[in-house]
Amino acid sequence: MVISKVYHGGSPLKSYYSFFSSGSGTGDELVKVSAADVAADYLDGKLVAGTNVTITLLNPGGVETLEIAAASGVADEKVKVTGTDTTEGFLFNKIAVSELTITILNPGGNEIMLISQINIGKIFASSTDTGSLGFLDDKLAAGTGVVLTLLNPGGSEEVEVNVPDTGKVLVTAGDTDIDYLKNSVEDGEGILVVVTNPGGAEKLDIRSLGQSNVSSLDTTIAYLEDKLIAQSPIVVTKLNPAGNEQIEISADGTVDQLVKVSALDTTANYLFDKAVAGDGTTTEVLNPSGDEALRINATGEVRCTAADTDYQYLLASLAAGSNITLTLLNPGGNETVEIESSGGSGSERHTIIFSSFSSMAVGTLIEGPQSGSWTAVGQGYYTGKNVLLRELNALVNAYNSFSVGSVAFELRRVPADQVAVVTGASGVAVNSVSVPLLNAGGSQRFYPGASNTGLSDIIPTGSLIFCRCSFFDASSVNGVTLQVILEDQ
Repeated sequence: MVISKVYHGGSPLKSYYSFFSSGSGTGDELVKVSAADVAADYLDGKLVAGTNVTITLLNPGGVETLEIAAASGVADEKVKVTGTDTTEGFLFNKIAVSELTITILNPGGNEIMLISQINIGKIFASSTDTGSLGFLDDKLAAGTGVVLTLLNPGGSEEVEVNVPDTGKVLVTAGDTDIDYLKNSVEDGEGILVVVTNPGGAEKLDIRSLGQSNVSSLDTTIAYLEDKLIAQSPIVVTKLNPAGNEQIEISADGTVDQLVKVSALDTTANYLFDKAVAGDGTTTEVLNPSGDEALRINATGEVRCTAADTDYQYLLASLAAGSNITLTLLNPGGNETVEIESSGGSGSERHTIIFSSFSSMAVGTLIEGPQSGSWTAVGQGYYTGKNVLLRELNALVNAYNSFSVGSVAFELRRVPADQVAVVTGASGVAVNSVSVPLLNAGGSQRFYPGASNTGLSDIIPTGSLIFCRCSFFDASSVNGVTLQVILEDQ
């Protein structure tokens, strides 16, 4: 069964429902209003026309439809403001206006409502204005120093707002008299107010008269010469009167020129007598009986430490130890003391031990495997200064049965700029970034039980000395040790 709602134009608007079966015609074509309906019937028997509604069977005996329409002339055409409005009414009665008029145009025909403003051109002062609407000149009030003037009355009117006292100022918000700036500024004590460029681009020049108070508590302002009182032996003199004046303050020559060390000093005396030469110093008067000056000299004597009780010259404070000689150079002139070693090599030696090749720390360099079953494990030592390779000693503990053919040492140098390439890594090809040592000994391989002295390979600062131990039996290397002797260059 298909039910379609169909609309027809006209006044009033009509609508009807079309009911037809979409089946083959085998149904009984009876309907029930709901599942609880106890009696089925044809559709026209199930629809009841209410007040002002008509139900009409169209095309009887054919494809029948039922037209449900409002009775002609009975539609009230009233409206509600909202869905909760309890009373219907015509549109004119449902609109209330304020400061507006509603006029019905074309009464009795196709009526239209015209809503227009009553007081066109009137305004409120703001959204919170609780008074009545008014024209612009009614809503503007002239404040202090402002004049409002209606221009072109009865024509294209404008309100002119102007300040007749342009250029006048108030001193503060509480000032009750507006006036020009000059009249609002008075000369204070020690101040002179002058108008510059009168009648032009005037400025107010506020000048100090040069008078002052001695302190913030002084109750009288005056010029400097009136504020200075000279007491003997002080004399106050005004220089360059009526010009660029200055006050000269001088002593009249009767000052005793004696000094005290501090305010607590009970006896004044001349400066030379108040300066006492301490240890290591002398005092001397320059230009005696003239423009004297006091010079304080250091004698050049020294103490070894702060606890030293005796000041003496440097040579006397130095004692030569073993293999050391002290020599005074340029006696009586610009003297210096030469300290030199009288024996020994004069250079410090360092011993580095390369051992425990089978148990190495993190960052140890490893290379291998080598040819056949040989394995090479390396250890590194960084140089902090230029050194010379002087001596090598290769050792193997007695309980290890190493022979010349089963273990050997190799010493190589990694330059400072290549150290970062090999450090902290495993399986690094050190040979590619290093150079062999032991060149002076004529061999790059060094075997246990041997010693090599008199070497002179130079190893620059920052290099990595890389020792590699090649051995056949990796489980028995704990007794292998290489002793390297380095000497400061």
